[in-house]
Order: sequence, then structure tokens, then C-alpha cells
Amino acid sequence: MARLSDPAVRREVARHAVEIHPDFGLAYVEFDDQGRLWNRSQVELLARTLEAEVRRSEGGGVGVIVLAHGWEHDARVCDENVACFRALLAQIAAETAEAAHLTGSRPLRIVGVYCGWRGRSMTFPVVDALSFWARKRAAERIGAGELVEVLAYLDRFVRHENEDGRFAGLTVIGHSFGGTMVYTALANTLKARMIDAYEQRGRVPVADNVVRGFGNLVVLVNPAFEASAYAPLHDLAEAIGTFPPRQTPILVVVGSETDFSNRVWFPMGRKIDVLTQRTGPRSERPLLTTAIGWYDPFTTHRLEAIGRSGAAPPKTHVDACRCSLPVDELPPEETRQLADFLRTRRLSDADASSEAGAACAQGQALGTARLTCLPGTSPTTPVWSIRASDEVVHGHSGFFTRPFLDFLRYVMIDGFSRAAKVAQ
Repeated sequence: MARLSDPAVRREVARHAVEIHPDFGLAYVEFDDQGRLWNRSQVELLARTLEAEVRRSEGGGVGVIVLAHGWEHDARVCDENVACFRALLAQIAAETAEAAHLTGSRPLRIVGVYCGWRGRSMTFPVVDALSFWARKRAAERIGAGELVEVLAYLDRFVRHENEDGRFAGLTVIGHSFGGTMVYTALANTLKARMIDAYEQRGRVPVADNVVRGFGNLVVLVNPAFEASAYAPLHDLAEAIGTFPPRQTPILVVVGSETDFSNRVWFPMGRKIDVLTQRTGPRSERPLLTTAIGWYDPFTTHRLEAIGRSGAAPPKTHVDACRCSLPVDELPPEETRQLADFLRTRRLSDADASSEAGAACAQGQALGTARLTCLPGTSPTTPVWSIRASDEVVHGHSGFFTRPFLDFLRYVMIDGFSRAAKVAQ
């Protein structure tokens, strides 16, 4: 990674759609503004890369992490999101390797998939803000286009690996308009699976009525889409009411309390977009003009940093093509917990579901983050809308932080653990 500071190395890397690093891999899949794959050979290369990474893991398994970037970014080698995603993958790989060393097991081979598109269409200061609405429409076209095919392939790959007895996991992260892309691509799948659970009420025991998600987890950070698009999932969760202790979140929305873009630019654009639209009795105007992360009636949790009160907001430093993350080393107790998971594929306290409600209401410590259920929120609801403090997600784009990474690691491991319990 250090060699990427050399312009000649960057030019060479830019010619390829896959990076193979000692501890992780990174593949690029790019889309045009119409939602078509920029080059279908990138998907074919991704498939070959995943097969090679399975062999390279030597039985340790693979963890696939997808990032769909947002506004004002693209897939250039030294784009800030690319550099920091690369650094994040290296951090996750290093932590899993250290944890695996404690148990003498093979670490997960981490594979990143970067979904690139022309999130930056203007480069002039101030004027580039005017691209917000055009980029939103492009993101929606990509989400309705061939991104669906790429995500479905990854979901199939992970499922087949697990069916063949090899561990594999899939986490999909969408940021900003990347969150719009991911939600557009997966919303109908998630709704259909919620409807399945709704129809099964009274026909099967509550303990068996688990809503299946897509992959292992879908996380949207400051997604730029309106609350009305999310409303059907929220309403279905309310209608189902009771979920089994082994239910894991299938969709997690994280909205920063300092997200200026979604708080200011988004409603301005939406008010113009829906100016001539009529609404029914179930579609209040704020649903149409408010970004999901800022719609208070749907908020289920609060996420904040522990022990950072009064501290300066986290900063992610990018120099040339290197990103220095504001991420400290994993504490020994967190490393041991991760090691336990790598050894058993279970979280040690995964059976403590009866205490989950009290723990969430009081605030549950997840490394340097604390997750708290808001009043009336079930700890087993499958759809979460979280309001995050500035120290967890700084502004619109600052989600490469230790508290966010700790939270992400916990929900991923918890999901794997509960799924393993169901399979037994």
C-alpha cells in the first residue's frame, strides 16, 4: 500500500480492476450513469478473484465487504473513499489475523468490492453542489440497473460457499447516494422477505419465523433517499410486531446528527421534486422531503462514542494515495472476543437473548461505541434506523472511525452467531 504514493505505481494499478495485497484483496466494479456495467469483464474477473481468494484462505474462509460510494467520489485509485476503504480493509484483515493467531486458526481472507460510479460530475467549488439532484437520479438508475446482478451474484457465492461447508460472509455498505443505489437494488427483496414473515404469523412458531436478509447484513450510512421509500419496511415490522430471539437486523441505516448534506440539501431538492405531487392519507409531506436518517418517527436507536465526550471530531487524513484512519489498535478483550468467533463461528454470549431488551434499553457497549434502543424499540426488530453522534460518523462522509468499525464488527459477528444457532 505504501508504494501507491509513487505516481508510476498508481498509473499501473489504475490499469487493473483487482488489487491483491498480502492480507486482503480489492476488486472494482464500475457503472455508467444509465446503470449499465462499465465493463462486464470486471464481473468475470471478480468471480475468478473470489475463487482464488477461497484457495488463498486455506480453509479460513472469506469475508466479502462491499462499498458503494456516494456523492463527489468515484473509482480512481487515489479517490479519498478508495484510499480509506483500502485502509479499512487492511485494518480489518490485521485485526482478524491477530485474533486468529491467538487460537492457532486461519484468519478470514478479507475481500473488498468497490462499486464505482461518477459520483463526482463537477469539480468547480460551489457549483459542484448543484450536481446533488442529478447524481441522485443517476444513483437510482444504477440501483435499478445491473448493480442488482452484481449483488445477487455475491449473495449466491456466499450461500454456495456455506452450503459446501466453507465459511463465507457478505456485508454490503452503501454511503450517501451509494446507499440510494443499494437500497434501490435491494428494497423489493427485503420487502418480499418481510412479507413472507408477515404471512407466516400464526402458522409457524414465533421462534421459527425469522426474516431472512440479503447476505449477512446491509448497512446504509447517511443514505440520500426519502423516508417514504423506507416506510413500507417500517410498516411491515410494526405489523409483524414480535420477532424471535434469533432475529438479526437485515437492514441498518446510520444517520449522523451532523450530516449537513442530507439535513439541508436533500429537503431543498425534494421539495422541488414533489412540488406537483399529490399525497394520500398515509403519505405525509415530511415523508417525501426528509432523508431517512433525519426522519425521527422511524428512528430506533442511538449510537455514540464511549469516553470521547468533548473530544475533537474524528478526522481521516488522506495524503497522496494513503489514508491514515483515526482507528486505534483493538483492545485485548475485543481481540479475544473476535478470536473466539473465528474459532467457533459463534459469539460467546449469543445465547443471552433474554437479556437483550434490558441491555439495549440501558445502552450496550460495543468496544468504543454504545448502542441504545429508543423507547418502544424491540431489540430483535430486523430494520434499524440509528442516529449517530458526530464522533461515530463525522458529518456526511466521516464514517471511517473506530467507534463505527467497532459497531460494524459487532453486528456482523452477532448476525453470524445467531445464524449458526438457527442452523444447528
